[in-house]
Amino acid sequence: MQTIPDDVRDEILDCAERETNSLSKKSMESFYEKGEYAAKNRGFICSDTGWPLFYVRCGDNLRIERGFSMFKEVFEEVIRDETSRCHLRPTIVHPISRRNPGTNVGLFYPKVDITFDSRIDFLEILFVPKGGGSEIFGSHFKMLFAADGVEGIKQFVLQ
Repeated sequence: MQTIPDDVRDEILDCAERETNSLSKKSMESFYEKGEYAAKNRGFICSDTGWPLFYVRCGDNLRIERGFSMFKEVFEEVIRDETSRCHLRPTIVHPISRRNPGTNVGLFYPKVDITFDSRIDFLEILFVPKGGGSEIFGSHFKMLFAADGVEGIKQFVLQ
């Protein structure tokens, strides 16, 4: 499995070798090392990936043995297994208690989005391990900071 194309990997190494700023040099070397590690261990380069999202597209005439609710069971099993193998970082916590079961399975997760499409006669499943860094703001949830206080919570509820 290759996570960084050869030309990109070569450019990162070349830039790291020419870089004079020690912090920038270390950052480029770290990115290369993470890419190599991810390729060898079949993981992801970015450490904050782990929000398990499944996008399912179904033709109108498909019949699913055990029904569509079977997807939730199967997806939860897959996510638990892949998280236990360290292919996904265990980032999902309970929204109120903040308890992390370490499985990426919990209230509303994994998220499954099902679209019915009358133009197709097949089933398509796409898994996306979304990040929690810059993507967290505005994509799925509103993040509140401790400094937002009660007024921030009130504003969130009103919005």
